[in-house]
Amino acid sequence: LTTCIPCKSGLHSEVAASSCSLCGIGSVASADATACTICPEGQKWIRHGTSHGGPECVTCPAGTYQDTAGATTCESCLSGQISDAGASSCTPCPIGQYRDSENSCVVCTPGTFTVSEEGSDTCTVCAPGSFQTDAGQSECDLCGAGKFLSQPESTENACEDCEAGYFSGEGASSCTICQAGSYSVLQGLSECTTCPTGKF
Repeated sequence: LTTCIPCKSGLHSEVAASSCSLCGIGSVASADATACTICPEGQKWIRHGTSHGGPECVTCPAGTYQDTAGATTCESCLSGQISDAGASSCTPCPIGQYRDSENSCVVCTPGTFTVSEEGSDTCTVCAPGSFQTDAGQSECDLCGAGKFLSQPESTENACEDCEAGYFSGEGASSCTICQAGSYSVLQGLSECTTCPTGKF
């Protein structure tokens, strides 16, 4: 030979090598073809790239991550977590928010909430007997004792007083009738009054 022949794109060689070779799985040839470079965190190794047909390091897309160098796959974020492209980890959506289909954290609307510190894909509807007037909350407010609210996902404090002859505890979806031997003459009571001796 009258000169040394450069390695083709994607191949490398060491000093005094008689041929060029591919790097091992998880690594790609450096730009000057003198060494192999391991694919960093946030990327994955593919055998047949688009730029020169050889192995390439490819950035993990948004909604996925890779925390190990030289990996051959990107891992999907867990439920309720998001990531940018090229991420080495995912971030949980804050309490009071949820992850939508666009890999974004969205604030829960009034009448709903989330409580998980690990993130959530949905907001939980306020149960009957509770309400939430604000967005982005971690819990619903309960109707006070002596009141009730039958509808779920209430966005306003629409708790109503129990009628006379009925009572309720905190967070009730309906009122309970006073049992035999007890009574209530007022609205909005949390308990009934026991009949005195000689009455029923």
